[in-house]
Formats: sequence, structure tokens, C-alpha cells
Amino acid sequence: MTLDFFKTSSHSIRRCFFNLVLLLSMAVGLILSPQAIAQPVPLQHQITVDDQTIDYDTPPRLSDAVIDALKRTQTNIADVYWPGAGLYDITLPSRLALTAMAAAENQVIIQTGEPQQRWRQLVRTLKTFTVERRAKVSLDPDLTRVDISKNPRLDGQWRLVFPQRPDHVWVLGNVAAPGQYPWRVRQGAADYLDHANANTLGKSYAWVVQPDGAIEKHAIAYWNASHQDIAPGAVVYLPLPVKGLASYPDTVDANQLVLDYLSNRLPE
Repeated sequence: MTLDFFKTSSHSIRRCFFNLVLLLSMAVGLILSPQAIAQPVPLQHQITVDDQTIDYDTPPRLSDAVIDALKRTQTNIADVYWPGAGLYDITLPSRLALTAMAAAENQVIIQTGEPQQRWRQLVRTLKTFTVERRAKVSLDPDLTRVDISKNPRLDGQWRLVFPQRPDHVWVLGNVAAPGQYPWRVRQGAADYLDHANANTLGKSYAWVVQPDGAIEKHAIAYWNASHQDIAPGAVVYLPLPVKGLASYPDTVDANQLVLDYLSNRLPE
């Protein structure tokens, strides 16, 4: 009886071992099969406009995406303020907004007195803007349709913004009364800074962020006075005093980060 028991047990053990090996082989085969190997997710080609999305099988040309977006939103091409129309890359989140805001908020902590108050006011204004990665291209169909070099294909996910023509200019930075001021023909940076009660004594230049995102240096002193156009929707920015501390990185470049922030903002 004892011998028969061991024979039976040995047979059962061999069968269990065989079944276990079979199951492991099947599992390994499943894991290594082409069907089971995770395939990379194909890149989406998508345009977002006014919270609507347009999907493409292949990357569209910029001009085609613009025309499709105008049709989808039933926007008349004549109603678009093309200098302010923007193309924004939303495939991946942008770190610019966080970096610039952190640098400005660090200045609020580091500074004292009037500079601190003005940095705090600037931070409050910056937080009212939406910032994404803006592509420095013109969306005007009259340009993109006739010049292939200005009509790239759009890989990934993008946002199109078609603003109407604004009637104001922003004046921000080292000014007593920051905010929006009416746009006027032939008014320069010095004029807008006067409206905002800026003390420009000893200052030769201010910065202007045009509605297309271009950052320009404009003369504001008597000795270097020369007219430079400022378009509706632009931002005139007079740099604020900056202090740097080892415990607060990026403080030295705080004004430049603010300019980059304003250059990538969506039209309000």
C-alpha cells in the first residue's frame, strides 16, 4: 500500500509540475507576443479653437488649420485682428508661466517699500492672463497661402485664437498707475508711461510686447527720442528694480521672465 501511495503521489507531482511549466510557457509567450507589447500612442494632430476641437489624420498646413477653424467657429475673416491672432502649442504643458510667476513672487518677498508694492501689483495683473507656448508665426492667410516657408505643418496639439481688434494698450511694471489705457495713433512708449505716472528720469528705454508676441526695445528719453509704432493690444513694460539672493534662483532675470510671460499670453 505504501509503495502504491508513493507511486500515485509521484505521478501527481509530475503532472502538477508539467501543468505549471505549461502555464508559465503560455504566460511568457503572451507577454512577449507582438499583440501584448505596448505600442506607442500615435501623436494626435488636433486644433482647438473656442473650446472646439478639429482632428486630422496627418499634420495640417497652418493655412488649412486656420481656414478650418474659421469655418468651425463661423468667424468672418474680416473680423479677425490678425496682428493679435495666435497659435499656441498645447501638446505639452509649458513651464514658463510657473517659472516667471515664481520669479516675480520672489521679488515681492525680497523687495521692500515701493518696489515691493509694484511687484505685488504686477503679480496680481499677471495672474489674470492665460499663458501657453506661442509660436512666433503669422496666421494671416494672405501671407501663409503665398509663402510655403510661412506655412508649416502642425504636428501635435495646437490652439488657435482669433481676437477682435482691441482699443487699449497695457502699461505695466515700474509705474504708479498700471493698467489699460486707450490706444492712440502715433503715441509712443513715453506717452503711455506718462499716462501711467511713471518716473522715467534717468531711464532711456522701455520694453514693448506687441500683440504678435514680438518683444521690442523702445527709446523713451529726450536724447534718444524716435517714434516707434505701438499696436492696439500691446504691453508697454518699464522694468522694475530687481534684487537677487542665492536662496531665490532666477531673481536676476525676473524682468526678462516677465517679458517672456507677456509675449506668450493669450489675448484677453
